[in-house]
Amino acid sequence: LFFMLHVAAFFAMLAGMIRGPLAWRTYLAWSSGASFLIALFPAFQLAFPGFFFDPAAERFSGTVGNPIFLAAYLLFHVFIAGHLAFESRARGQRTLAALFGVIALFDAGVIAMTQTRGALAGLVAGLAVLSVFYAVRPFGTDIVPPPRGRAAIAAAWTALFLLSSFFYATRAHPAWSSVPVFGRLSAQGLQAAPRLMAWRIGLVSFADRPLFGWGFENSSVGFNAHYDPRLLRYGSGEIAFDKPHNAFVQALAETGILGFAAYAAFFAILLWRSRRAPWLIALLAAYLVQDFFAFDTVTSYVMLAVIAAYAASYDLPDAHRALSGSAPNIPFAVLCIFAFAALAYFPYYPVWRASHAEWTAINEFVQKRIPEGMAAFFDVLSVRTPYIAYVRKDLAPMIGQMHRQNIALPDLRATIARAADELRAAIRDNPSNYAFLAGFAEFATTAYDVDASYLTEAEKVLADAEALSPRRQT
Repeated sequence: LFFMLHVAAFFAMLAGMIRGPLAWRTYLAWSSGASFLIALFPAFQLAFPGFFFDPAAERFSGTVGNPIFLAAYLLFHVFIAGHLAFESRARGQRTLAALFGVIALFDAGVIAMTQTRGALAGLVAGLAVLSVFYAVRPFGTDIVPPPRGRAAIAAAWTALFLLSSFFYATRAHPAWSSVPVFGRLSAQGLQAAPRLMAWRIGLVSFADRPLFGWGFENSSVGFNAHYDPRLLRYGSGEIAFDKPHNAFVQALAETGILGFAAYAAFFAILLWRSRRAPWLIALLAAYLVQDFFAFDTVTSYVMLAVIAAYAASYDLPDAHRALSGSAPNIPFAVLCIFAFAALAYFPYYPVWRASHAEWTAINEFVQKRIPEGMAAFFDVLSVRTPYIAYVRKDLAPMIGQMHRQNIALPDLRATIARAADELRAAIRDNPSNYAFLAGFAEFATTAYDVDASYLTEAEKVLADAEALSPRRQT
């Protein structure tokens, strides 16, 4: 909720400050350039492994750190850069058109290398919507004569259909395993059983609380209550869904029918505002299809705020500021500065301080300075932030793992006891969080040689966890 308020403020700021086609074109051009740099980083990692940070993983994630998050961000910019390319060509700006075209194609290629199936499905859906618009009514540009343009689109879709058909018919052939993107699809296919189970569980949990839902970011509570034991057939990675991997099911489960109605109304208004911009409708189609198979992230929320602000204000007249000539109100200006400073300090400084202390702790651990790292980690816990429960949850397994590896810990008994106390505090503040309860039981298996009472306590904790998720294997 704290983050969503920031997204709403970002939307209001953009809609109020950037008004008119020229201002928006400039903003979107810079945003497209930034997307190219972000997409370039994992490609650079692939070309020069180990030169800068870590070598590229099998699935591109770049500085964003997660393939799904990166793909969601780039999906918006494929259509933004493509729109700018078409618009530049119509204006006779061929160099700019080529530049934006390269950005759109490069971003699309990096999306493919993230191997995120939801984003790929969204990209195809958005391009299909754009193709229909072009077939029915050209975009009003002179990029290519309509017959040639329609023929090129038909040829591209025919080639895609033939490639997809050939891959599907030969997907079991071992040769595909070494081909990027296709290798993951051939290994996992379109395996949908775990996701379908998660969707069903989300709908069942919605039926428990149909009016208001379980609350923001509480999908996991309903998931644990209605956990399906068959998920374990697909591996241990499929038994813990904090989100149902379907934004629409998530909205129903977390906010109920009232929240979902507001969610649907938002997109209905957004589509209506976009009715004169085919590229914008195609972008929203791509986004919605992706969200049918995934969930929103920081990157997608931020870009959705940008697109919503664009749809709200791109056709308004350019904003101009009138200079009144009156003397500035110095006391009022000073008061505003202090007010904004206070607003910036109280919510954000503790978070910054805790993040910095955690970075210091990790750095000390990497340098094998364990006492200094422990002191820095305990400093994180001294700062009250919205994320302290998760810091407490992370502390116990970290200490347990170091103890299991025979790494000398300062004052072992007291350190283990501190980790247990912090985890108890996290459970006390989040009694419905199954992961915290299970985490304590796992921690007890690494700390029982220091104090055997942890195993006795773990039995009670596991009983509480079983009450939250009675069908889960333990």
